[in-house]
Amino acid sequence: MVAGHPTRKQQIELSPGLPKIDTAQFPWRGVSKLWFTEIIKEMETLKVAQWWLCNTICDLEPAAFSISPRFLPIGPFMETYDNNKASSSLWQEDTTCLHWLDQQPTRSVVYVSFGSLVVLESNQFKELALALDLLNKPFLWVVRANHNNIDSSYPKEFHGSKGKIVAWAPQKRILNDFLK
Repeated sequence: MVAGHPTRKQQIELSPGLPKIDTAQFPWRGVSKLWFTEIIKEMETLKVAQWWLCNTICDLEPAAFSISPRFLPIGPFMETYDNNKASSSLWQEDTTCLHWLDQQPTRSVVYVSFGSLVVLESNQFKELALALDLLNKPFLWVVRANHNNIDSSYPKEFHGSKGKIVAWAPQKRILNDFLK
């Protein structure tokens, strides 16, 4: 890896319980050298820290915790939503989904969001679209704009009639409502 660019295409296995990672899909691929250097410095602190506190639970990600006994799951913790607080999102949030969610029965919605780093391959995107249709349940799906020029068109069989698809969602507000 040179300044955030893989020097060769390969699969890396961090732990036997985790899927292999293709170097072409590393989240820091193609970032500036300065940012990549900062990531490396941060990772170096793993060597000197006694514990790394992680905002999750071991049951959710057991294989990730097998990498190092110094990872300590202490969560999940969520900040309480405050209407008066400005959003920290880098993308424009589509708040129309909040009204749509309010119209759905309590705890009936499947929420699908892979965050800002994950990029689905074309076949994964299409399989997920069809799977959401097959669930026959209301779903809220966050589909970011395609930055990798991968064909992310919906398959012709996809109806999406039970769901709401947005480019970016106010996740803290959504999860706060889910946890009530």
